[in-house]
Amino acid sequence: MDRLQGLRQAQRIQLQYCLNNGVDIEKAAKYIADNNISTDDLQWTKNDAGDNAIILTENQWEKVSNVDLSVFVDDGTGYIDLGLDNIYEWDEDDNLIAPTDRSWIAIDNQIVAYYHIDTTGDEDNYTITGREPCFLNGQEANLILVFDTDHEYGYVAGASFDYKEGVDVVAKNLTELDPGDTIDFVCDHYSYDGDYSDSYYLGEQMEIEKSMSEMTITNMAIEEKDILISYVFTDLYGNNYYTEGIGQ
Repeated sequence: MDRLQGLRQAQRIQLQYCLNNGVDIEKAAKYIADNNISTDDLQWTKNDAGDNAIILTENQWEKVSNVDLSVFVDDGTGYIDLGLDNIYEWDEDDNLIAPTDRSWIAIDNQIVAYYHIDTTGDEDNYTITGREPCFLNGQEANLILVFDTDHEYGYVAGASFDYKEGVDVVAKNLTELDPGDTIDFVCDHYSYDGDYSDSYYLGEQMEIEKSMSEMTITNMAIEEKDILISYVFTDLYGNNYYTEGIGQ
């Protein structure tokens, strides 16, 4: 996390410099080309320990502003998209390696689709925000999860009925969950060819029994299903690049 956060800050400074100094079109085009990620670089290979790894040079890492883990579950007819999480593992040489624990975020022991929104701060004072698509009392919404310095294991901050992709979630706009509220978690489904099929309820309907603060966030192993994992790299300009999926 430290490495990526440092790169993000350096790239913001570089981009702002270009904007403030009226860089001409030709130079801007070269700058963009020099800072784009090449998909040829994002190939799985074996590190010295025999692990699947993405091995990049320092110069290649400087083009990366964010990395998220993508997990798909094979349900026999296609893939359930479980979302994106900002978790990654490094080997001794700072190479990105594929996780092997087959776990994913769960709410009250129910695996859900989760999408990392943003990470701010540093290792000593951080805030990580994510969302879980759902229907709250029959109305389309997103549960907002927060992990921060004081809440390492996270908490449910509330529900957003007007979340838009790429827009910061403002706490005052969140709706609290009350006892008796019902939640139906939602996931997207894709064909084996990668085409979007539809969105479905995931797991069983959940009813809030006590209070929102007592909802627990854990990681649970994905049992008895094949999964497909990949990393999603984001460059300075917000373009996403998926590595090839690895089956587990």
